[in-house]
Amino acid sequence: IGDGTPGCVDLSIPPPIYYNELETTTTTSEPIPFDSSLDDWNSLKIKNNNCYTYVRSFSSWTGFGYTTTIKVEDGIVVRRSYQESDSNAPVSITRSIVDGEEVFIEETPTFPSYDETTPDEIGTNSEGYPALTMDELYDRCDAALNEANPGDTVIFNTFEDPNMDNIIKTCGYVPDRCMDDC
Repeated sequence: IGDGTPGCVDLSIPPPIYYNELETTTTTSEPIPFDSSLDDWNSLKIKNNNCYTYVRSFSSWTGFGYTTTIKVEDGIVVRRSYQESDSNAPVSITRSIVDGEEVFIEETPTFPSYDETTPDEIGTNSEGYPALTMDELYDRCDAALNEANPGDTVIFNTFEDPNMDNIIKTCGYVPDRCMDDC
């Protein structure tokens, strides 16, 4: 799988999965396969010359969402792209007469986007996910897992795709007795 750059791998990280929808959740008393996932990531990274693209998405129940695409070459973020969306955004329909016939033209709204491509530019926009490498995402995951208390619901999910088997997909924890959006 590639993004067009020789030797790069394309990792797709789907929209967030809520903890109660996960097929695999564990408590902090159960073993987490973090180390084996990190080992598999390091192997995939070497195999692809530390060159890859991944996508992270956010989607709200209200229809608003965004996608951030990160491209890494030689272990350095070289591009961060962002695109907002809203599945509930109103579509305007304009009625016109063209060559004597009534036609309706549907216009979908445009949403904010950006494409950061220079070192001074990458990370300057506040919208979207930060410009992190997968190594940094694994570091953040490790820190989050170490913050969990006994009784918290730990979330650690990996891909089951043959090209990305056991690569981190979802990571974090939900505090014990958490309700709603705690």
